[in-house]
Amino acid sequence: MLADAAERWSRSSVPADAWQRAFPETLMALVHRWGLELEAILPHGGLPVCAVRRPDGQPAVLKLGRPADLNQEAAMFAADGGRSTARLLEHDPDAAAILVERLGRALGDVEPDPLLQCRRLAETLQLWWQVPLSVAPDHSMHFGGSKARGLRSILDEQGPRFGGAAPVAIARARHLADALATDEHPEVVCHGDPHPWNLLEHLDGGWRFVDPDGLLCEKAYDLGVVLRGHGAHVIALERARPGSGSDFLAELAGELGAITGVDVQRILDWAFVERVTTGLYCRMLGHEADGVEHLTAAEVLATA
Repeated sequence: MLADAAERWSRSSVPADAWQRAFPETLMALVHRWGLELEAILPHGGLPVCAVRRPDGQPAVLKLGRPADLNQEAAMFAADGGRSTARLLEHDPDAAAILVERLGRALGDVEPDPLLQCRRLAETLQLWWQVPLSVAPDHSMHFGGSKARGLRSILDEQGPRFGGAAPVAIARARHLADALATDEHPEVVCHGDPHPWNLLEHLDGGWRFVDPDGLLCEKAYDLGVVLRGHGAHVIALERARPGSGSDFLAELAGELGAITGVDVQRILDWAFVERVTTGLYCRMLGHEADGVEHLTAAEVLATA
């Protein structure tokens, strides 16, 4: 069963990288070495995530991927120490594999209220931001170490190809990215992708993040990522009463700012740029429905 499952995943993915071609053998070697019982192999953002059990019966998750990505993720889990993320149980840097404790349901599946989602995410981010700055990878050679400039490059490169239906949003996002870059102040290791489906229930009754990117940036950036969702709701609100979608986001940003002490307008600015660039990125990767929703929401907000 193990070999068949591994081969099925390998055939279903694009065999572009050496780690993908070696996935079946790597998986079987890790399962035997760590004494794991394989329960399922699930798609997860294009990477294999395996539900397993350890020899003592403890449920866990085995994740494999590109060495640069997975080994950095392991460093993030280790630095956090289970404070705000799933606890790292094993790490094989040569195989680019990590084993972490298995968590429960995602916040997005448990709590439908956007305001309560924001509270849980902000509270957990406050714990995550305690990760030492030295753990963040060195991106100083990329866009001068500026996340805003990196997002501006996405707008310039992908906007003409995928943003034709959102010209006002593209223009506004460019303006905001330029403004953010002028006084961007890297202050914490940001999670990078703190959305309601990356925050999961823990057995202790709290919440833990998964999939930390780990980049040196400012708190407002992470909070902007929290706010970039809710596209369908924003569209519906704006079409029913112009300005109500913006009011809804301002209320959520106010809650995030009250919890974290971060400037509310800066959260909103990062959120708008993230909404547009995420829409472009989704369309570029073929996730058309998600991309269109992000871009449509941004255009409605920009033209309201």
